[in-house]
Amino acid sequence: MTTAISRLHALFLIFAITLLIAASAAIAFVSATRGDEKMSTDPWTAAQILRPSDLARELNDKNEKSPTMAPRPRSKVLLN
Repeated sequence: MTTAISRLHALFLIFAITLLIAASAAIAFVSATRGDEKMSTDPWTAAQILRPSDLARELNDKNEKSPTMAPRPRSKVLLN
């Protein structure tokens, strides 16, 4: 009888730990996906950005003047 109770107790503990791990993973997943909903912090408007296909067309067009390409600005990191 005591062995059955200790096995039941161990099974309950394993179930509880598994449930806690699954719940914490679900919470982390939901909070990570909600981060995608934030507004973009790009310094350019949508009209100023070229799609890759448009850029390739402009680069291959011999009559078109060379496009001006600017690198993406780096964010400033504060170091203590």
